[in-house]
Amino acid sequence: MQPWKRINPTIVTKIDFHNVIVKTFELPNGEIATRSTFLGEGRRAAGVVAVTKDNKVIVAKQFRPGPEKVMSEIPGGWVDEGEEPEAAARRELLEETGYSTEKMTPLGVFGRDSAINGSWYYYLATGCERTSDQALDDDEFVDIELVSIDEFLANAKSGNMTDPFAVLGAYDELVKMKGAN
Repeated sequence: MQPWKRINPTIVTKIDFHNVIVKTFELPNGEIATRSTFLGEGRRAAGVVAVTKDNKVIVAKQFRPGPEKVMSEIPGGWVDEGEEPEAAARRELLEETGYSTEKMTPLGVFGRDSAINGSWYYYLATGCERTSDQALDDDEFVDIELVSIDEFLANAKSGNMTDPFAVLGAYDELVKMKGAN
């Protein structure tokens, strides 16, 4: 398979805090095509599948405007400029949940879908402990729930979770943890 060749022009339109980027490509057959993509190019996000010492998974429940419903999520968010993805994952875990960990294992870097720019860095945090209160932004409303590994996996399969890629990345380790109980 031959990749498409990106050519100019590129059109960036900012809407709210998101970008719509129209990219122009030369296709393998020589035709020209445009495709709309979303989020800023090169954007990075980090998320963490966080498990407590007693093997409960820390879930952040938030209302999401796209599907217009409360969804289960792993703690996570944008990687700030100059910040390493693991540091962002640790920061987001602490801010959103009040939990921290010493052990953070990389799960991989994932894309979201064919129209989303950016990369999502996922981690597995084990032995998490509550060390502070949540430190949420003014427009963040996050309820924390501790669920069993079975509940967490079932929730990811049900379509009620925003980060099933992270769950897939952590799946083998979660199954091992579940078997250790």
